[in-house]
Amino acid sequence: MHQPSFLAAAKYKSLVAFRFLWLRSFEDPIAIRPDGTATLTGKKADGPGGGCTGAIRWNKSFDIPNPQVRQFMTHLQKAGFWLIATRQSGPGND
Repeated sequence: MHQPSFLAAAKYKSLVAFRFLWLRSFEDPIAIRPDGTATLTGKKADGPGGGCTGAIRWNKSFDIPNPQVRQFMTHLQKAGFWLIATRQSGPGND
């Protein structure tokens, strides 16, 4: 879905980068990411889902006020989001 590389962003040590990638089995794929500032970008593709993204058909950016960005980051920190262990599992069920 033409998302920027996390590897390229890693050279900026103060940048907090994450993305929500929703590859639904029977619906259009969706990607949402902050861009390191107070802008949130959302994209929706027309692919069949299940990992096939297809062409981008919706691409919008939204400016988020700095106080809301700080509040969101505080919630992530309080929830221990950055400390959650990752795990690899087999294929999921729909």
